Amino acid sequence: RVDAPDSVHKTRVATRRLRSALRTFRRLLDREVTDPLRDEVKWFAGVLGEPRDAEVMKELITGLLDDLDPEQVVGPVRERVGGELDRRHAQAHAALVEVLDSDRYRALTDRLVELLAAPPWRGRAHRRAGKVLPDLVAGAVERARREWEAADEAEGEERLHLLHETRKRAKAVRYAAEALAPAFGDDAKEAAETWENVTERLGGLQDAVVASQWIRELAAVA
Repeated sequence: RVDAPDSVHKTRVATRRLRSALRTFRRLLDREVTDPLRDEVKWFAGVLGEPRDAEVMKELITGLLDDLDPEQVVGPVRERVGGELDRRHAQAHAALVEVLDSDRYRALTDRLVELLAAPPWRGRAHRRAGKVLPDLVAGAVERARREWEAADEAEGEERLHLLHETRKRAKAVRYAAEALAPAFGDDAKEAAETWENVTERLGGLQDAVVASQWIRELAAVA
């Protein structure tokens, strides 16, 4: 609410972890309970995305300005860029605060508390972790592999979109590996680190794609 440093980012990561867990381990849960909840978490993550994107883009674009030779920065470019991105961030954060005051958000938090208090376990959820969880994580890995193969065969805008989808699937694998670490130890931790590296590399690409669009918009405003 007060826009403390990195607060929106941490909240957004938490929603991603939750959505990934509810998908990766959905065979262990009553999906009549968790699927609608996952949809609501997705809605809230979208609201968080607007102010977070503004934060990321301001840091990235102003960093690009810092890398230019001074004679290439003509006029009040830095002030113009900073002012426009601050305006976008303030507008997006105000919209986020409105959501935090809404009945829909309060209902979501109530349902999350209920999920923790009485998890809707089903199927193999009560079997040993070593017998159940590796197959579920393997499924997440396979989804990431399929997205990557599709991206590798695509071109242009479609390729960029599929690489973004690959990043999301890779994040799901990373989060799943981190969730397994208490039961599986170093192997799970190493897997999580490997997949984190994958997501970071794909994230750099996605940031560049978004930044190019924002720069064009900033130029139009100027």
